[in-house]
Amino acid sequence: MVDNKKGYDQRGYAPIKKGYQPQKEPATNGHKPEKSELAPKSPPKKK
Repeated sequence: MVDNKKGYDQRGYAPIKKGYQPQKEPATNGHKPEKSELAPKSPPKKK
C-alpha cells in the first residue's frame, strides 16, 4: 500500500513541483497577491 502511494506522490509531485517552483519564485519577488491564490491550491494538492 505504501509503495503504491509513493509511486503516485512522485508521479504527481514531480510535475507539480516543477511548475510550482518557477511560478512561486517570481510570486515571492513581489507577487504577494498571487501567492495567496496558489496557497489554497497547494494544501488540497499536497493532501
